[in-house]
Amino acid sequence: MRNCSTLLTIIIAKTGKPFSDFNQLCVLHKNSVKLGETYLNDKRCREFIEASAEVMKRDQRDALNKAKPRFFALMADGATDTSNNELELIYVRMLYNGEPVNKFLAITELPKGTADGVIESIRESIPW
Repeated sequence: MRNCSTLLTIIIAKTGKPFSDFNQLCVLHKNSVKLGETYLNDKRCREFIEASAEVMKRDQRDALNKAKPRFFALMADGATDTSNNELELIYVRMLYNGEPVNKFLAITELPKGTADGVIESIRESIPW
C-alpha cells in the first residue's frame, strides 16, 4: 500500500492544485494518519510528482520500444491553458498485447501557433 504522502502528491498532480496546497492537505490528514515530518512540504511534493512523471515516461517509452509488431500512430489536439497559452496534447495509438490502445504521451506548449510549431512540439515529445 502506498504511504499517505505519496497519495497526497497524486491528488495534487491529478487535480492541478498548486504545490503549496500540499502542506494544507498534510495538516488535514495528520490527525488521522501518521505521515512523519520529513517530506511534508511543497518542495518534496514537486520532487515526488517529477519522479513519478519520469517513471511513467520511462515505462511508456519502454512499452513503445518493446511493442511487437511496432506499429503506432500519433494523435494531437490543441487546447489553451488558463493563461491562454497554446498547448498541444499528444497521444499515441499502439498495439499492447495484440490489442490497440491509446496512451497519453505529453502536453507541450507550442513554440508558435502554426503547423510548424505543432510538428516541432510533437517531435520534441516523442520519447525515443
